Amino acid sequence: MLFYISPSKTMKLTQMTAEAEGPFILAKQPVATLRTQLSKLSVDELKAFYKVSDKVAQTAYELLRVKETGAAIDLFEGLVFKNLSYAALDESEKSYLASHLIIGSALYGLVTPKQQIRPYRLDLDNPITLEEQSLSQYWKKRVTAAMVKHPCKWIIDLASEEYSQLLDLEMLNEGNSHSKSKQKPHKQVIKIEFKERREGKLVNVATFSKMARGQFLRQAAVMKVASPEDLKDILVMGFAYDASRSTESVFCFVSEPKE
Repeated sequence: MLFYISPSKTMKLTQMTAEAEGPFILAKQPVATLRTQLSKLSVDELKAFYKVSDKVAQTAYELLRVKETGAAIDLFEGLVFKNLSYAALDESEKSYLASHLIIGSALYGLVTPKQQIRPYRLDLDNPITLEEQSLSQYWKKRVTAAMVKHPCKWIIDLASEEYSQLLDLEMLNEGNSHSKSKQKPHKQVIKIEFKERREGKLVNVATFSKMARGQFLRQAAVMKVASPEDLKDILVMGFAYDASRSTESVFCFVSEPKE
């Protein structure tokens, strides 16, 4: 089982080291190419590139010039990672995540929790290309290929829609169903959704969904889940598995209003 989550735009630089980047899951060269392109931009150009404030553009400019690295799981600090509370996990739980977690990245494609990375700011929809392709187009083929090669049977998609698009579901789910080759094993991708019932309707509240993803992943590590059935027992922030709204490929967790 492999959990797949999104990175975060914000990073904390409190545990930096002089270690080299890596080890890389995907090729190192695209990372260097992208960083070189971004490093050529001034603060004003980065402001337009990211469509952000002067302050955020200045921070992004400074991040591009940081030479030190940190473990990915320590650098990312968005809501998912704050609710995962990785530092508070015990060693067995951290070991579980080391073997069962992978993080999408617009710069690196994919990173493991303990992979040494340099801080950065980059989203899949930013106007920059690799080999005349958008970042989503470029990374989708490579991320999917890496997932195909991974020995896991199940990929648990806890990512945002932006990063979920890097998973080619047809290739992953079908595997070699149309091929005589046995080099590409079948994968079952299961998307986890969190819905709140408000005024009789089920809605997705982005902030709560991000928090729930982090807590869901944390609970999975604590329970050391080994199969999709185990996931159905996870209860976080009032979100519980709803069999009536779930399918084989989408597990829906619903939060009902308190009476």
